Amino acid sequence: FVNKLQKVSENDLQIQALRKTGFSPLNSSFIEHEPDNFEYSTAAKVEIIQWTPDKIEFQLDVPTKQFMVLSEIFYPEGWSITSHPDWKIYSVNTILRGVYIPPGNHRMFMEFIPDDIYYGSILTWGSTAVIILLIFNRII
Repeated sequence: FVNKLQKVSENDLQIQALRKTGFSPLNSSFIEHEPDNFEYSTAAKVEIIQWTPDKIEFQLDVPTKQFMVLSEIFYPEGWSITSHPDWKIYSVNTILRGVYIPPGNHRMFMEFIPDDIYYGSILTWGSTAVIILLIFNRII
């Protein structure tokens, strides 16, 4: 969980800020939007229950609204928080992922479900069905 967020909208400015002597991602991080109000708490806890390349499961216990930064590459196409669809994943420090966590006890699932895999599987199953129908009708 990050102690302080700062809005730095341009990637070049973020990279310059990251290169400054004394920068510590544990204390401060950069985002491209105006930060929401949150209150850092040392009592906030997170546990990774399961990690696979396309799914991460967390157990969160936060006393106040927190901003959690993951050491995972930010890739906006396909990653979503399936357990809480209204939660959004943000780019942090030009490359990492971050999420605002409301107070409470939460089980969070972050999954990679890109649209191209969904459409590709529909095309695969559809074309397989057409080929089977053609075989049964002795057209092939």
